Amino acid sequence: MASVDHDPYARAPRMLVVEDEPSIAALLARALRTIGEVDIARDGHDALALLACTVYDAWTLDLHMPALSGWEVLRRASVPGGPNERTPVLVVTADPTGWMALDAGYAGSLYVLPKPIGIGELIARVRHAIAQARATEAHPQEHALPPRPDRPRSARPPNGL
Repeated sequence: MASVDHDPYARAPRMLVVEDEPSIAALLARALRTIGEVDIARDGHDALALLACTVYDAWTLDLHMPALSGWEVLRRASVPGGPNERTPVLVVTADPTGWMALDAGYAGSLYVLPKPIGIGELIARVRHAIAQARATEAHPQEHALPPRPDRPRSARPPNGL
């Protein structure tokens, strides 16, 4: 019997939603569960604890949270050699000027998704970010990325979330 070669990149993605508003966190998590596993962090401290011990394929981040802001979470999550050092981050924010201040030295890809965001757009952006990160990991020479993006990528969503 021939052995089957399993593709390690074919597994369902694992994602983290960092959002302090329970209804928005639940909505984001429900949408992302259609494509993989989802953990929820209700504040920046919980997010850092999960990011320190769990490898994620992507995570969403709210910038404006009490106690520990999304900006501070992003800065601390970019620790060299950390398990999520280059994991794509999708910043979901209602702050139209917030994306300009996101040059926090994060090594991974940053995507900015302004609220409101449609669920279909969210899922498509997360899938794209994960696929791009997996391709880069599998073939780093073909998909060479700078140590950090010059500026975050922005998306204009349809009405939704």
